[in-house]
Amino acid sequence: QDFIDARRGLVATNPDLEIRDSSGALVWRPADYAFLEALESAAVNPSLLRQARLNSIHGLFEVTGGVWQVRGYDLSNMSVIEGETGWIIVDPLTAVETARAAMALVNRELGARPVTAIIHTHSHIDHFGGVGGVGG
Repeated sequence: QDFIDARRGLVATNPDLEIRDSSGALVWRPADYAFLEALESAAVNPSLLRQARLNSIHGLFEVTGGVWQVRGYDLSNMSVIEGETGWIIVDPLTAVETARAAMALVNRELGARPVTAIIHTHSHIDHFGGVGGVGG
């Protein structure tokens, strides 16, 4: 059921996703985690393996009306809320490159809008590191 729930609301995904920096160096590639599917649960705590497999599901997901999440474009998730005058971004990932790729997906699938607010829920790097990639 968790895997069904994790895919609920899927709007779009990119199975060949590779996020690179301006010099071409690889920043993030979900395919690097494909080994998780073949990993035997006896080799690792089954709960951790299940969580890692759930985290490997990536794309843009509708959570509820006017609220979406980009998952699997980084170690963390970025939430996107449709505001009256633009996007409200919550926790813009860990890196400029991943946040930029996430915003490109959002704008491609939902329509380009200005970023009018950015909310950092707390001070861990995965909640603010990508702020330079979301615009605003």
